[in-house]
Amino acid sequence: MNLKLWDIAGTIPITNYLGMKIYEYGSLKIYDRISEEYFDNNMNTKQDCILCYPDDLKEICSLIEPIR
Repeated sequence: MNLKLWDIAGTIPITNYLGMKIYEYGSLKIYDRISEEYFDNNMNTKQDCILCYPDDLKEICSLIEPIR
């Protein structure tokens, strides 16, 4: 997913409650706060993101990798 600032701001509390995380694809940095390091001037995330449960991350990355 390529997300906007407001997508992250609205999603962080929900994902935290559900035990999910928003990961930056590639670096696997966790988006757990609003930071200018994550967004470009158009308020889009600089990198694609993965939203999932931590236990599912490895499998999801293995599914995405062949199509990137």
